[in-house]
This record gives sequence, C-alpha cells and structure tokens, in this order.
Amino acid sequence: MSNNALNNEAEPNIHNETHTDQCDVSFKYMGSTFKKDTSGFPDTEDCQTQFTVQTPDTSFIKKIRNITQNTEFASSVSAHAGDILEYQVTLSNDSERAPAYDAILTQAIPESLILLAFDSDNLDNDGDSQTDESSEGIDNGGGSDMTLQIDGTHSTAMSEILSNGQTTLMYRVQVANGVNPSEIIQTTAQLVYDTLPGNSGSQLSEQGVHGTENGSRIYGHSDTITITIDAINTTSSKRIVGLSSTEAGGAFPFKGPQNVTIGEQITFELKFSIVPSTLKNWQLIDQMPSGMICIHAMPITLSNALFLPGGIISPEISPDGSQVSWHLGEQVIPPSSGIQTITAQLTARVKNSDTNQAGKSLINKNASVSYMLNNSQQTVDLDDITVVICEPDLNIQNMGEISPEGMQMISVSSRPGCR
Repeated sequence: MSNNALNNEAEPNIHNETHTDQCDVSFKYMGSTFKKDTSGFPDTEDCQTQFTVQTPDTSFIKKIRNITQNTEFASSVSAHAGDILEYQVTLSNDSERAPAYDAILTQAIPESLILLAFDSDNLDNDGDSQTDESSEGIDNGGGSDMTLQIDGTHSTAMSEILSNGQTTLMYRVQVANGVNPSEIIQTTAQLVYDTLPGNSGSQLSEQGVHGTENGSRIYGHSDTITITIDAINTTSSKRIVGLSSTEAGGAFPFKGPQNVTIGEQITFELKFSIVPSTLKNWQLIDQMPSGMICIHAMPITLSNALFLPGGIISPEISPDGSQVSWHLGEQVIPPSSGIQTITAQLTARVKNSDTNQAGKSLINKNASVSYMLNNSQQTVDLDDITVVICEPDLNIQNMGEISPEGMQMISVSSRPGCR
C-alpha cells in the first residue's frame, strides 16, 4: 500500500476506502483464445481480491487548568505570576483496526512559563501509568525557553496508540514573575505519528522511508492553549473623598455627580489592584478637565517587602496644574505579595474663570494607569467623576421702608440648592 496521497488522508488511500486487486488472464490454445468470458474460464470473482484501507482515526485534545486557583480543565485559563498550570493532552484513536505508531508530542515553553521537571512533578507525564520516572520525556530538567518532547522511546503508550485506544499526557508549568497584566500567552502542542511500527514495519527490501511514497504515512495535529494574565482591576477606581465647602451628595468615598462652588477644593482618590506580575514604565496620570487645576498630591508608597524594588514615588504636577503624574518605573510584584491595591490622592480646585458658570459640568475623565505590554504602552482608564458648578441662589427684596438713618431697607436671603 503506497503513501498516496502523500502524507494526506485523501484519495486514493483514505480510511475505509475499498480497493480491488484483479488478475486478468488470457491464453491461446490450438488457435483459440481463452479469457474470462469464455465458457469454463474462472469467474471474475475468483480472479480478484478486495481489501479495505484502514488508517488511524485520531483526535488530539489539549486542555489546561489552574492548580493554584483550583479551576477545571478548559481550552483557556487566566492566571498570574507564580500560578501552577497543568496541561492535559488526550490522544484517541477511533480506528477499528489501525494503530497509530511512533507518536511524538512536542511543545515550546516560552520565557513567560517555567516547565516543572518531569521526574518530580508527581504526574504520569507519558501515559504509561508511572509517575516521576527518570525517562518520562525530554524536559531539560525543567525551565523556560525550551521544547519538551514525549515519544515512544519514553513510553509504550506513545510507541503504539492502539485501535479504539487512548493515551493521556500530563505536564505542569509555573507562570514566571516577568509576565505583564493582560498579557496573552499562547502555547501550541504538535503531535506527529505514522502508520507503521519502527522504521518500516514488516516491509521487505527495499524498505520505504517514513513520509515517502513507499514508506509509512505521517500524520500531524496541533492544538493551541491560551493563557491570559489577569488584568488590572479598576473597579471603583476614582472617588471623591473630601470637599472644602459643599456638602457631599453621598457618603465618602462618593462617585458623584457632586455639586461644587467656584474656588472649592476637591480631594480625589485613585485606586486600582494588580495581581503578581511585572510592570515596566509604570505610570499613573490624571489630566484635569478644563476649569479645574491640581494644587496638591500625595506620594505613593510601595513597600519593598511587597514590591521590587519598591520606594516612595513623589507626584509631579505640571506648572499650570493641568496634570498630575506618578512615575513608578519598573516594579515586580512577586507571588508571595499577593494582589496589591494602589491608592493615590490629589486635591483639585475649581477655577474662577469665565467658562465656569452655574450648571456647568466638569468631568474628570482622563485618569489612567499605563505600562509596557508587548513593546507598546498599554493604557487602562480609571473611572470618570462629574462635578457640577453651583452659584449662590440669592433673593434680594426691597422692603419699601426707610431706616431711621434714612437708608432704603433691602432683604437678602439665600435659598437651598444651586442656581
């Protein structure tokens, strides 16, 4: 049986395809020709053999789960630095008669993941029902930026996947500290196998080479898993926590909208949470809306017990007060630190300008945290806060009376609310 189509499950040699090998004989005797339609000549059925092509009918399913966060196996997973992830690769052969031979599984391990060594991960890596063997596969002792391999030299389960058989492979990785929030890591496993055991099965000379027309047919499958590093959490990321004049519209921290007066000072709190990861060129910026300026901001303290290197990050306020920023640089949040919440406070003042009139809304909507992701600056917006300018609602009334000093009597009163 030739490898035709070459390394492809296609005509003429396709699974369950029936072929006929027929012998067509004729001869002459004493001037007469004898052939298959001659009376007494063997029937056609007696001169042919039928056979059915059987090829491996394999499926290749790759799943992953987060051991640290106790999730179920799925086609994708979320994680953060330090999490242990477990891969499960299931190889099934649904063919009735054709085993899959010489299976080889490979997967590249990127720098963002660390492969746990096969001989100490408490798993049956190669599907032979034995754990932590010295010959589970090629793992280079674990690590990153390498390629793992599990094949038939390590496991009889991979040297022959039986008809109606199944083999399950397992391996684990740890998410490296250098991953960034929202980073997407895709890992692709490759599986190859063929239709004959060993180099050429039981072929006689001249034996065919794997993957050639006269050799075994080579099949290949691949499957990709997506790992997403948890994003920065910006829930309730901006709130009002102080007012110099006006009564707050709700309990602090208050999300607004909030009435304010000309010249009023408003204290805002910026807050967000980050999972263990690495942030490069990390910045927090709040751009004031027109009609408002930043007059003061507090430093951000990053404990060196929780951040590497940590430090006290002083704010930078632009000369015109239109922007305040904190440049936090490169910081690592190691797995031992857990999720960290960053809090910053700034005080803004409502300007006494022609454009700030009663009823005007000032929306503080340009606050964001940013960092490097895939060689470009990733920006995550924080919440918007709206304040509404109020002016005194005065009522002036002529009393129609003259004071003893000869002055006109006028009544001035202020009603609750804004004009």
